[in-house]
Amino acid sequence: RRQLDHDIAHMGLAEHLHVLGPADEDALWLADVEVVTSREVDDPELHRPAGERGHALVGFRTGPLERFVDGDAGRLFDFLDLEGLARAIAELLADDAARDELAERVARRYDAWHVPAERTAYLLDLLRPDR
Repeated sequence: RRQLDHDIAHMGLAEHLHVLGPADEDALWLADVEVVTSREVDDPELHRPAGERGHALVGFRTGPLERFVDGDAGRLFDFLDLEGLARAIAELLADDAARDELAERVARRYDAWHVPAERTAYLLDLLRPDR
């Protein structure tokens, strides 16, 4: 974390970038944009926080994120396309309507992926003979 803080200060971003840790989980609800910078992804649901919170999603192109975004539920960039990533973040932070529209698409995609599955599991549980 010290190296990250150093790099942020060195790039002159300390006033604009706030790195949150596990203890700051509640503060993430206040974010305007969820940024996923992972390159090697073990978690197939990196989109989940953005979907649950209804935030715009920006990140590097990975298999799991590409499947979720599917063209319109986020903005993805090749790994280390920092200019593209930064430009997308800046654009979304400056344009409330575009950010809200993207956040809505993320939330709709999340609901389409998760809510039906949860409903199906609930209904199947109700049909179990041992209930």
